[in-house]
Formats: sequence, structure tokens, C-alpha cells
Amino acid sequence: MEKTNEKLYFSYNNYTTDPFKIGNKVYIVGKKFNDNFETKHMANSSKKSIYSLRGFFKKRLYKNFSYNNNEILFSVIFGGLRGKNAENFRNTGLLHLFAVSGFHVYIIYLALYFLYSQTTIYIIYRRMLTIIFLFFYLITTGFSDSATRAVMLISLIELTKILGLNIDSKNLLGLVGVTNILYNPTVVFSPGFLMSYSAALSILLIIEYTKNPLIISFSAFLAVLPWSILFFKGFSIISPLMSIIFVPITYSLMGISILFLLFQMPDILNKMINTYIELIKTFLRYISNYIPYIHLNVKLSIVFYILSFFLLIIFHYIIHKKYSIKEEL
Repeated sequence: MEKTNEKLYFSYNNYTTDPFKIGNKVYIVGKKFNDNFETKHMANSSKKSIYSLRGFFKKRLYKNFSYNNNEILFSVIFGGLRGKNAENFRNTGLLHLFAVSGFHVYIIYLALYFLYSQTTIYIIYRRMLTIIFLFFYLITTGFSDSATRAVMLISLIELTKILGLNIDSKNLLGLVGVTNILYNPTVVFSPGFLMSYSAALSILLIIEYTKNPLIISFSAFLAVLPWSILFFKGFSIISPLMSIIFVPITYSLMGISILFLLFQMPDILNKMINTYIELIKTFLRYISNYIPYIHLNVKLSIVFYILSFFLLIIFHYIIHKKYSIKEEL
């Protein structure tokens, strides 16, 4: 028997009829060959893991919203969008909105501080409560690479403020990254890890010069682009624009999801929300028909991978020069 911190991807349907739910601990018998895992048998263990919190929330939302778009409402907060729904968002470069990332963590962080502003809680207690709540959220999301990075970074920033320390955010990001690698060295081959830390570093470098959301969004897109080309052999040219357009839509879907997590809503509201999501999906299909996702073969992927890195470097150089000149004036 071997314990592992690696992520294993495989199908269990051919090996057992035992029903599995998100959060269950399982026993797996099989052999690993490179990146593949050949499963011979799987069975539920007698104990539930801490990840069962995710299963609890999913069951509650699916109960309160009994329409075919409940997966979208769940994944907009907890991630894990798959199948046809995932394809609709992938083709327009928006799938990252449904894979728990720093974007989700930052929204929750802002929401917490908005709620705090309505209270008289001391700032030090706000920071401590924020750290606790974000780690609770991290548990429910299954410790995705990007969410772990974001929660650890924000928690360290909050902790340094509690302790009265003045440490550069980029240094804290580096500390989180090194800790992540020491804990699980194979994570350096994970697309989520590379995309998450690249985007975070690019954003931290940009916000030293400007808080313009368009520039920040484009910098994150350029930082993720090389890895998208390398791992997925393609990219969407309208991803930056679509991301900006869909930020308020994502806010609305997250709010709706939280509403259905907390309350059983009347059927007429369920129907209205279902229609709203169907309109979003129809719009995305329409866009993807006219501006398709660009697929690349292996040779072109290498060329575009190199070019995308040069583009990222040039972009940062231009921003640096532009805003440095403004400061001098």
C-alpha cells in the first residue's frame, strides 16, 4: 500500500458498481504506468473525508435548483465544470471562470470585507476571520492549485499585516510557490500550477504601475497564453475581451448560487434563472461559431509558445516604459 500526494485521473465505471460521491475516501487497487493509472478495483472506505463538505453543498444546491443548469451554478463557486457545458465556455476562453482560481478567491475576499464594513469588528479580527474563512472555502473546492496559491498568498498578506510586517507581495508569492513545490514536486508539471503562478506574478508586476482593469486582464491573459498553447494546443483570441464582459455575469451567477445554497426558492424563480443561463449559453455558442477556438498542431504549438513568451515580455516592457515616463514627468 502506498500513500501519494499526486492527482490520479482514471475512470472507475468499468471496475465497480459501488456509488461514489464527492468527498468519499476510497480504496484503489491497481498499477501506475507513467501518467496513467490502471485500476483493478475500487471501494468506498468506512470514513468520510473533510472533502465531504463539497458533496454536502452540491447536494443542497441540486436539491434547491432542480433544473439542467445546476452544474453551472455549482461550478461557478466550487469549480469542476465538465462535458458540453465546459465546451461552451472553453471555446470562448471562459472556462477559467468555472475552475476555482484566484479570481474566485479574490471575489470572496472582497465580499468578506464588504460585509465587515457593515460591522464594527476590529481590523485585526477581520483579518483573522478572513484567513479562517478562506481556508474553509479551500477545503470545499478540493485544494485546486490556483485556489491554494491564492488563499495562501492572501492569508500571508493578511498575516504580515497582523504582525505589522512590510513584505513585498511578489516575495510572498515566491514563498508560497516554493512551499507548494517542496510539498509536491510534481506540481511543476501541472497546467493549473503554471498558469496560476504565471498569471499572479504578471498581475503583481502590472499593478505596480497601473490599476487599469483592461491592462491587468490582458496581462493575465498573456501570462496564461504560453501554457494554454503548450498543454491544450490552442487558444481563444477573444478571451481577454470576453473575460471582461463576463466578470459581472460571473458575479451574478455566484450570487444566485449562494442564494440557492442557503434557501429553497419558488419554482418560478428557478425557471427564470434557468432561462437566464440558457441565454448565456446561446450567446456563447453564437460567438464561438464566428470566432472559433484556434487549434494548433505540434509544430505550430512550439512556434506560438515561443512567440507568446516574447509577446509577454514586450508587453511588460512597454507598460514599464510608459508609466515610468509618466512618473518622471
